[in-house]
Order: sequence, then structure tokens, then C-alpha cells
Amino acid sequence: RDIVDHLDALVTIADRSVEVYPPGTRKPMAGYELNKPAMVTLWRILPLHKRLHTPLTDDKNAALFEERLRKKLAASDAHAQHISWDRHTGKWVFRVEHF
Repeated sequence: RDIVDHLDALVTIADRSVEVYPPGTRKPMAGYELNKPAMVTLWRILPLHKRLHTPLTDDKNAALFEERLRKKLAASDAHAQHISWDRHTGKWVFRVEHF
């Protein structure tokens, strides 16, 4: 079976998220198919002003938001490691051991 032919069913990319092996799909054991270590880059992951919906890039909000990103990874079951986050572009890079 060629996994490339099934990527649209195995990977879901949505606003502010990416999901590999979404609910309802068969997830292989860690180390097989797409369930391997990977670097993930998400763009435009920024804290937004609640009323204006504009990015908050000041030092205080950026530090709080980056800490929330770190906690989100720590709570995941993918054994993820925060690599970097750019408060101006919203580029968030992290490494996962598996999906």
C-alpha cells in the first residue's frame, strides 16, 4: 500500500493545528509509516487581542503565550519537544517522537 495515496485521510491540517492519524483512522505502532519522529512547523500561531483580534507581540504577552505552547506540548501524548517560536511571525517549531 502506498501511503502517499492516503495522505488526505491520514493528515488533517486546520487553523492552528495539524493532526496525524485523526480519530477513525488506523494508527500504526510507533516507528511505522507516518508514526515516526518528525519536526513540525506551524505558521501564524500568535496570541490575539480578544476584542480587536490583532496579534499581541509585546514581551509580556509573548512570554505568556510561549509558555502556553510549551505546556500544550507537555500535555500531548506525542512526546513533543518545543524547539522555537517567533513572536513576530508566529512560526512555531516542535519535534515529536510519534503521532
